[in-house]
Amino acid sequence: MPLRVYTYRSRRFPAGNFGDVISPWLIERVFDIPARAADVGDCDLVAAGSVLDLVMSRRWRRWLHGKFELPYLWGTGTARPGPLIQYPRQRLLALRGPSTAQRCGCAEGELPLGDPVWLLAELQLATPTTRKINVIPHISHAQDREMRNLAIRLGAGLIDLGADIDSVCASIKASTLVISSSLHGLLGALALGIPAIWCTPDSGRGLHPWKFSDALGAVDTKMVCHRPETLATLSMDALYDLATQVSTARIAERCDALRSAFSPVL
Repeated sequence: MPLRVYTYRSRRFPAGNFGDVISPWLIERVFDIPARAADVGDCDLVAAGSVLDLVMSRRWRRWLHGKFELPYLWGTGTARPGPLIQYPRQRLLALRGPSTAQRCGCAEGELPLGDPVWLLAELQLATPTTRKINVIPHISHAQDREMRNLAIRLGAGLIDLGADIDSVCASIKASTLVISSSLHGLLGALALGIPAIWCTPDSGRGLHPWKFSDALGAVDTKMVCHRPETLATLSMDALYDLATQVSTARIAERCDALRSAFSPVL
């Protein structure tokens, strides 16, 4: 029976986007077990995504399916600061980062930390034949003028996070530099060894930086958020100087921790 993994799809973007739909795909490839998308009401596991508050607000749906335990959390995060989340400790396998762990009342070092997307580092993706700079807008910024103008100014590609996961991963791997307003676009690039810059357009001011600092905190990394219009004025050398990379050793530590934490599900 496939592992049922919570997959968030909003009414605005019913097909989902990369960070919200990657979990079943990733689990199948990393652990070689079948997995499928599921709703909060009948899922076994919640993984990548800033969805923990949403899971808590919809936990009543589980009662309709005769499920009275909350799903396992494995690398899940919160979208913003908020009150303490009282989640059964035996259902916490791993959390995305230190800020989410703090919201769940966990002491430092109590739980493994890391977003499941770090595990892209372990997959054998095809080696690209050509490479270029790519801009990755958050799915809500797909038509944003600032993001599109940035891509035009740099002669860069635009990666559509609503495309199928294989295509998104292949496009990220074919990048020499990624400039992303999407958390999982950013993490995907860093996991695959691609230097990355975090940016947010004016239309993205509602996206809380909490989830970025939380996810990056798990690998002891800090990044500054830049405006696309500022990046568009910089030389290529200046852009590469701004970019961040995470050491392969640090990513490997997170991958090992996530693998070990997953064992109760197997």
